[in-house]
Parts: sequence; structure tokens; C-alpha cells
Amino acid sequence: MVGARWLSQLDFKPSPAYDSDITNPIAAAEKIMRRLGGRIMPDWIDKLKEKRKALSDSGQTQEELALHAARVITTKAPEFWNSLIERLQADSTKLKAVFPNNVSCQCTLVKTAIGCELRGCKLPWRELSMRLNVDEQSVDIDERKREAPDRIIPGGYDEITISVNDYEELEFTYKGRVHVTPGSLAQHLIEYVCGSLSFVQAVSDKEKY
Repeated sequence: MVGARWLSQLDFKPSPAYDSDITNPIAAAEKIMRRLGGRIMPDWIDKLKEKRKALSDSGQTQEELALHAARVITTKAPEFWNSLIERLQADSTKLKAVFPNNVSCQCTLVKTAIGCELRGCKLPWRELSMRLNVDEQSVDIDERKREAPDRIIPGGYDEITISVNDYEELEFTYKGRVHVTPGSLAQHLIEYVCGSLSFVQAVSDKEKY
């Protein structure tokens, strides 16, 4: 059995390092990665662990941010809402003074028991019944379109969402546009109820003369 004689001359006694690898599989895996890459490389298991931890931490942070945002909205939204109504009233009054003969550029604001109603002055016009809903972080809108003095078409429910940006400012988002001041939001609402294209055209015509 000459071919197998060399086997008897080999020493198969495991080294102490080998014994430690058996009892410490993580160390063994790291040793293999050292041999392969010359350094310890993070494997997919470590990445998975880090990702799970990040997701967990992020979830806790998002919950805290949501609670903080709710407190900011509860504190600041009523003041913003009151300023918005004042601005809508002031702008509608000024539009009637600046464009006395052009109802396309005019609107009317009526205060109600739960909020306010904004409507245009040239048929067909839109009517927006609005109220602040702090709990839902929104301004609820019941929209209608008046085709004639005695004919109203329901337009359905809409809303202005309220959020808080990184600067602790309130953001009122309406139809895809973000507003951080009552004046900006008031302009958007007035342009909408008057019919934005006819409104802008009328203002442009006024500025030519």
C-alpha cells in the first residue's frame, strides 16, 4: 500500500487556532474574509442587521416627529387661519376697488359659523365653503359651482393639507402648491374661484393701461 503510505506521515492534530474557530464561528468567518480580501469585509448579514436597526430607529423618530408636528399645528394653525380670513377679506375688497367694472377679477368672502365661504362674482363661479380642522391637520373644503343664480352643481370634497417643514413653519398645500404665508394661499384661492385664466388675463389687461 505504497500509495497510501504518505498519509500515515501527516500530522492531523488540530492547532489551537483551529480549535478556537470551531467554538467561535464568527471569528472563523472573519479569518476567511481576511484571507480573501486582506481585510475584514462587512458581509450581507451585518448589513441586514444594520438595516433592521436603522429601520427601527427611523420608526421611532418618525413617531416623535409626527407628535411634534401635531403640537406645532395645534399651536400655530388657528393664528394662520385667522390671518388667512383677514387677507381674503382685504384682497376681495381691494379687487373690487381696483377692478370696479370687471367682475371677472372680483370675489366675495362671507364669514360663517364654522369658517368662511369664498366665491367668485362672474357666472359661472366657484364657491368654497372652508373650515379649519386642526385634528385632521387640514382645511376642509366643500366645493360647488354656480352655473346660474338658481343652479348649483356640487363639486365634491377637497382639502388643504397642513404640515410642518424643517424650519418649524406651517405648510398649507392646495392643489399641489405649497404656501407658507396667508397672503400666498389667499391669492391661490382667489385665482381659483375667479377662474385662474380669466383672472390673470384681466389683471394683465389692467396693467397695460
